[in-house]
Amino acid sequence: MNKKVFIDANYIISLIVNNDKWHKAATEIFDYVDKKEKITCMSVINESITLINKKIGLNASAKAYEIILDNFIILEENIDLYTESMNILIKYHKLSLTDSIIVELMKKNDIIEIISFDSDFDKVDGIIRTHNKNSILE
Repeated sequence: MNKKVFIDANYIISLIVNNDKWHKAATEIFDYVDKKEKITCMSVINESITLINKKIGLNASAKAYEIILDNFIILEENIDLYTESMNILIKYHKLSLTDSIIVELMKKNDIIEIISFDSDFDKVDGIIRTHNKNSILE
C-alpha cells in the first residue's frame, strides 16, 4: 500500500485541540498516520494555524507550525494550481477551494489516501479517506 498520505487541516487541528469533536478519533489513528509520509500544502497550514490560534492560542499554533515543518512534506501552490482546482470545485461543487486544491495536489502527486474528517472527500473519485480506526487501510 502507498506510504504517502495527504493530511487535511481538520486532522491537525483535532490532534492539537483536546476539546475538538474529532480529537478522540484523531488520537486513535495517530500511530497509523505517524508511520506514513505526511504531505500537506500551504493552504492547509494556513487554515490549521489560524484555527488553532483562534481556539487555543498563539503558543499552541506556533508549536503546531513547528511540528508541521519538521514532519511534513509541504507541496507548493501557484496560480496555475488554483486555476486547475477551480475545475475540481465546479465538478464537485460541495468542496471548498482549499479542498479542491488538495484534490488536485493529490492527483498530481499520485496520493490516494487523505487523513480527514471531511466527508465531502468521499465523493471524489480515486481518493480514499481515513478518519477513524475502522477506516485504516492495511
